[in-house]
Amino acid sequence: MIFTNIVSLSWLLAISRATAASTPTALQVRAAPAVPPCDYKFFTQKIDHYGQCEGEFQQRFSLFTEFFEPGGPIMFYQGEEITHVECGNDTILYEWAKELKGLVVSLEHRYFGASKPVGNESSKIENLKYLTLENVMDDAVEFLGQVKENVTGAADSKVIMASGSYGGFLSGVFRLNRPETIYGALASAGPVMGFGNSTNDPTVYNWNNWVNRVYQDRSIVAARKIQKGFAELVGLVKTNDFPTLQSKLGLCSPPTNQTAPLIPMLLSTIFGFVAEFNYHKARPVSSLIYPLDQAIRIAETEPDHLQVLNRTAWLYIDTLNIPCWDADVKIMEQLISYIEQPYFQYITCTFFPNVAAGYVAEGLLFPPNSNSDAGVPLACQQQFNVTPMTKDEIESRYHLSKEDIQNSKRIIWSRGEYDPASSVEPAELPLDEDRMASRTLFAPRVAHMEDVFRSDGEDPVELTWLRERELEIIKGWLDPVEVFEA
Repeated sequence: MIFTNIVSLSWLLAISRATAASTPTALQVRAAPAVPPCDYKFFTQKIDHYGQCEGEFQQRFSLFTEFFEPGGPIMFYQGEEITHVECGNDTILYEWAKELKGLVVSLEHRYFGASKPVGNESSKIENLKYLTLENVMDDAVEFLGQVKENVTGAADSKVIMASGSYGGFLSGVFRLNRPETIYGALASAGPVMGFGNSTNDPTVYNWNNWVNRVYQDRSIVAARKIQKGFAELVGLVKTNDFPTLQSKLGLCSPPTNQTAPLIPMLLSTIFGFVAEFNYHKARPVSSLIYPLDQAIRIAETEPDHLQVLNRTAWLYIDTLNIPCWDADVKIMEQLISYIEQPYFQYITCTFFPNVAAGYVAEGLLFPPNSNSDAGVPLACQQQFNVTPMTKDEIESRYHLSKEDIQNSKRIIWSRGEYDPASSVEPAELPLDEDRMASRTLFAPRVAHMEDVFRSDGEDPVELTWLRERELEIIKGWLDPVEVFEA
């Protein structure tokens, strides 16, 4: 569901664990939280679509046909990297299906939630080899084929896919690589830039450049105090003033030479969360309501610059129900507990090495940071015995070059003002008289992948506007009769 600074945190976890264990073993899997009520079902899926394994597994899905009329579209929500697939009736597709006379399905991503190809053995290093982008795409092809075969009147239905964050990446990739199955796609907060692991690519800095701009645009007074707070924090780390760090930040114990340098990165990550998840209501990823607004008020009114950082950090840390915290693996795991590891970690070490969240350029509110070009590949080798694909490999193999995206048809790339994932999505695409041409939509005051959530009576007007535009574009795809006649 959510692609965030968690990629940089995931790799930090990988690096930390890789130094602690030299022999690859089965990785610990976190217990899944309670799943929202939904009439989930299972169907039989291949473990591997390319003949490496003849076995099968049960893949979870949801299906809603109450609005469907023969020939109506199949509104397909692809699950992401979390511990359960979103129920189809808990997405905006359910509401759109009512208007479009379509059916709604959601499919759980292999290896996540209840859809484990090798059951409890799925996390073993040797069993992660079936976690490929090709298998993920062909899971959907097989599933949608069965839907068309088993739902009366759906044999010729067009498929409109939607998902967000890493799932938004999947939406774009599915449409570009499986066009015979996916007729159109909504890629909400879909990161398709910032791949690789090199400072030679300026797009790796986009993520935190965007977060920096969010704070500056909301309040230059707040932004300057945040910057001064980080400068003070870095000074304490450099001078090894560990007692002050403990007392000022509510740490359980004094940091060490190894853990103190992690503190600025963790707090930078939280400031990214605050902007990215600036939702008007509690969501599974964040129970805070308008955290960016709260952070701006703190920064504008708090005279102590370091306490600006501390109080903002505790907006999130308080939600963990812990009395104190330390800069270690445990707090990092808690910050990204909605992500099911080690599976997403493996994905970021193979076909989705989008590391833009880990790079911070000089001169921003946050301390500069550039991952070592060799550090992440080394961690991936030690952790999983794999090497991340390069930017060129990804763009060539999955048709994600600038030209491929500009020439594509029927993809909506949606971007929100507060969402740093917008920084690694396509910018404005060339104007084209063909309304089937792909589009980018930008909405102010919208946070991370909000447009794919089911609507409610409190949605900001800008979010409602964005969804209305998306629906009208999809209507045009499904009914291509020209509106203007000579």
